[in-house]
Amino acid sequence: NYFWFFTVVFKKKFLVIGANGLIGEAVLKEIPLPHTVYGTYHSREIPQAIKCDITDFNSLQKVFSFVKPTHVIHCANLAGGVLFCEKNPNLAKKLHWEGTIHLGKLAQDYQSRLLFISSEGVFDGKKEKYTEEDDHSPLNVYGKLKAESELWIKKNLEDRWQMIENQLKTKDQMLLALRTSHRSLASNWRTLASQIENLSKT
Repeated sequence: NYFWFFTVVFKKKFLVIGANGLIGEAVLKEIPLPHTVYGTYHSREIPQAIKCDITDFNSLQKVFSFVKPTHVIHCANLAGGVLFCEKNPNLAKKLHWEGTIHLGKLAQDYQSRLLFISSEGVFDGKKEKYTEEDDHSPLNVYGKLKAESELWIKKNLEDRWQMIENQLKTKDQMLLALRTSHRSLASNWRTLASQIENLSKT
């Protein structure tokens, strides 16, 4: 008798928001085959990517309708980082708060798993080490918006994920918040790459 064992790989659709940025470009390279990957850009065009403004709900909704993603990785950021956000708080709020809420709501609608990349800026840096249980203590606009986005995601997506996990033993929603920044990107990249690999298996 011969027994054949097959490993079934379910092909998934990854939507990388802000694929033209520093983190987004690196994320594209980490998503393993055979999954399908779609990237978006806003101002700086990149080949084979979809133009999208996440602050415009209708624009983002069209992308979700076209891609129908199983997984969404939120890498969008503003050029200029913390200092730009400090000088342009209204624009920063539209991207980092309103844009994230738009993504979260559409992730709910399409039952997509969401990987949200946060920042060490949600803390004031007075402690040597922080954990996920520590209270937020941001010192600037960027950190405040990231902290508020984290709280919204945990309240609206994690509750949904817990409910389904408890009742149906599946995870239709997944929140993976990784705090990182350009300064610590190199040291945290292995962690992020590992999270993406794990996400592709769910």
